[in-house]
Amino acid sequence: MEVKQQLFCTPEYTQRIRQFLNSRDDTNVELAFFIMKGNGIPVELHKTLRTGKKVLLCLEHGFYDIVKGVQSLDWEDCDLQELPQDIHHLQNLRELYLEYNQIRKLSPSIQSLTQLRELNLSENLLKEIPKEIGFLTQMEELKLSGNQLTSLPPEIGHLTQLQYIGLSNNRITQLPKGFTQLQNLEYIGFSNNELTHLPEEIYQLPRLKKITLYGNHFAHSEIKKINRNLPNTYVRFR
Repeated sequence: MEVKQQLFCTPEYTQRIRQFLNSRDDTNVELAFFIMKGNGIPVELHKTLRTGKKVLLCLEHGFYDIVKGVQSLDWEDCDLQELPQDIHHLQNLRELYLEYNQIRKLSPSIQSLTQLRELNLSENLLKEIPKEIGFLTQMEELKLSGNQLTSLPPEIGHLTQLQYIGLSNNRITQLPKGFTQLQNLEYIGFSNNELTHLPEEIYQLPRLKKITLYGNHFAHSEIKKINRNLPNTYVRFR
């Protein structure tokens, strides 16, 4: 249920809520939201509510109008195990930082964030990426390092604006053929995976400037092949 905003609040009420929101005690912050849910949201505090973990609480308590225009969110190290169910209310989001959480599965609801330019899911517990990632066609940077991925869905090829993809420190052995559609890709972080050869799809990326490959299992002959097929790309093996 949408929570109505309070057009006028007394200075005393606003100051009380501000103190609770700025508290280092999470219990006080939660209390502020319960109070506002019953008594109104001071307009002066909208900017404060549109930052970090407070946006999570806005979604939880139904303060959707407050956060619908948010464009950048840092939810790093917030003990998240999944995305909020109501994340579809953040349709203007362009940058979402989720590194160092405990996310094991990426909800298909990610497809609603069609304006995303950068998504950082590094250092989580992901074993797969859902096919709905293919709806994020404006994406320019996708960071997935430090997970437990063994592959990517074919729909990754729909991200034709992608310039940077970080896949280091996973368990990837191959890439989908749709990877060749990433014609704007300039950087691939592929270190510390389980490659014995470089997927042929990478040789078909015309704008690739840099790829990191250390920590894989390449024979000397494969290294020579890689260098021969990527003459205009900086290839880092160590």
